[in-house]
Amino acid sequence: QDRRQSRRLSIKSMSAIGPPAAAAVPQLVQRLQHPDPQTQRLCVQALGSMGPSAAAAVDELTSLLADPQADLRGATCQALGQLGPVARTAEAQLSQLSRRDPIDFVRAAARQACQQLASSD
Repeated sequence: QDRRQSRRLSIKSMSAIGPPAAAAVPQLVQRLQHPDPQTQRLCVQALGSMGPSAAAAVDELTSLLADPQADLRGATCQALGQLGPVARTAEAQLSQLSRRDPIDFVRAAARQACQQLASSD
């Protein structure tokens, strides 16, 4: 319990630091596979807060768009939008989610991410 809480606090700190914490991208990407959904979501949010500095995470984030957890899909859409142009490879998947995801907030997050990627020309 203490270890989990400490890990979550550490990830939240990286999220608050944003782009200067980019050296942690490989560790955050590794934690995207963690069995704890909250840890996964926190890692996604931290990567999003790093913007284009987290470009190395685009493929792993894109794969989470197919996750069965709606919260994680929604957070991933937001993170990819925050990454900007470096996440353009996810545009087709985001567009599909914006039309076909069964969950309203995921569709909305995917639409917003598509708009963010389109406006970052």
